[in-house]
Amino acid sequence: IAAQGGKVFSSEQIKDAKFREKMACETGGEISIINVSLLNRIARVAGAPGNQKAGVMLNVRHGDKVRKGQLLFEIHSEDRAKLKAAKEFAAKNWPIEMDKIVIEKFS
Repeated sequence: IAAQGGKVFSSEQIKDAKFREKMACETGGEISIINVSLLNRIARVAGAPGNQKAGVMLNVRHGDKVRKGQLLFEIHSEDRAKLKAAKEFAAKNWPIEMDKIVIEKFS
């Protein structure tokens, strides 16, 4: 940020958005792909970068093992309609792919 002439600040200095939507894992597995381009588009639908409180908070990393129902990311928006549109876009263009974990293989 500083190299591009922007103001450096910590994430604690940003206030939370008025509306949030938690996006959870439908199946367990290991995170194999995080599509940053799709996350960027979800954030833009939610109102970023025009609204500093809008965006996506990612809660997992590539290679993490996750279980069904675990929070993967959260969409933040100051506008309820934009949040709904971002959630619908995310549901149709899921940005996180998983490999299933094989616990035991039978011959």
